[in-house]
Amino acid sequence: VLHQTVEPEVVANGEAVGRMVAQLAAVDILGTLDAKQLEALAKEARWESYLPGERVVRQGEPGEVLYVIASGKADVRLEQGGLSSTVTTLEAGKFFGEMSLLTGEPRSATVSAATELLVIAVGKQSLLQVVQEDRRLIERIGEVVARRQAATAAAKTQLSREAAALSAVTHARSLVERIQNFFWGARKAQ
Repeated sequence: VLHQTVEPEVVANGEAVGRMVAQLAAVDILGTLDAKQLEALAKEARWESYLPGERVVRQGEPGEVLYVIASGKADVRLEQGGLSSTVTTLEAGKFFGEMSLLTGEPRSATVSAATELLVIAVGKQSLLQVVQEDRRLIERIGEVVARRQAATAAAKTQLSREAAALSAVTHARSLVERIQNFFWGARKAQ
């Protein structure tokens, strides 16, 4: 799979930066930034494109990048107890990767391109420059992220319940098969 990024000098031109600023301003956790702050982020960010099925981030891996979807769709999958489930599909204007960027925690989900996907990748250093100038931004960003984290935790709990139910059903089937083999298998031997 070929992963493509646009060269930084291409992003640095005014039109590309303006387009990126408009995309970033529409994102709820970044919507509180002023034009100067958004422009600072955009100048350091990069465009990345992905083909359908290509993985952007993997659950459990480290990361320091926030991704904002400029176009296309991305599937968010959680893996728990051997099961994997798509919990949501994100579209243009949505974002992912914020927990790893903001806290250094491993990725909480796997995100893959559902269609051709164009994202804006915002790294830790560029966000750090912006929040150092206005530390109140951390509180605003934290509130939005806390709501998303609660939704992810609820999805993981549901997936754990499904895994437990599947395990119980599998165990019951296995037990029934062993009992049947014991009784009917013994008859054939007599």
